[in-house]
Amino acid sequence: MIAVMNNIFTQFKTQMLKDNYWIWPALVGIAFILLSLFFPELKGVDGFFIHLIKSLPSGLKPLMEFFSNVASVPVMTGFILVSLVTLGILKKWKFFWTFLAGLSAMPLYAVLKLLTKRTRPNGVVVDFGFSNDSFPSGHSASSLIVLFMIAYIVDKNLNKTWSRIVAGLVGFLVLAIGVSRIYLGFHFPTDVLGGWFVALFVFLIVKRTADGYIESDAIK
Repeated sequence: MIAVMNNIFTQFKTQMLKDNYWIWPALVGIAFILLSLFFPELKGVDGFFIHLIKSLPSGLKPLMEFFSNVASVPVMTGFILVSLVTLGILKKWKFFWTFLAGLSAMPLYAVLKLLTKRTRPNGVVVDFGFSNDSFPSGHSASSLIVLFMIAYIVDKNLNKTWSRIVAGLVGFLVLAIGVSRIYLGFHFPTDVLGGWFVALFVFLIVKRTADGYIESDAIK
């Protein structure tokens, strides 16, 4: 296990300095930081998209609640446990550790909530979660990182048909979850965008590191 972790860490250092790939997650990170610093300037953007999404038919509320619940802590925990147990049973240890590395996005967005202390729209209070702070959206961040990691692992282990199906479903779910959080009044649009940014930042780094690790194994 220690040898595996050392190999992953070595690949991380190598890939982040290779082919200037680090520029892309860095740019996502910079965009996220700017987003978090300029809330006043983004109020107009929030207002526009809130009005647009809230104008959707009221009959969509049950569907929006369903999508929102897909990203709840119990459901995401279920996705994580099933994925890790399956990878363990199949002895796909490099993907097991890759999946765990992706989960580092979760404590990161929880810390950012505590740092930004943004109040939710209309002062709404939620009963379950790390905190009642609004930025970034935990549902949006956790759903993106968990589902993207699943899509990545499927892409590396199954045929292209399954890979496309899972990627399409994941993209739809991530978007629907983000929209549902705004529609139901739990988050501002910039909260959702911030959640996506922080999760995508972590995903890009983990993916690139895993790609290098897998390539090195293939060469051996």
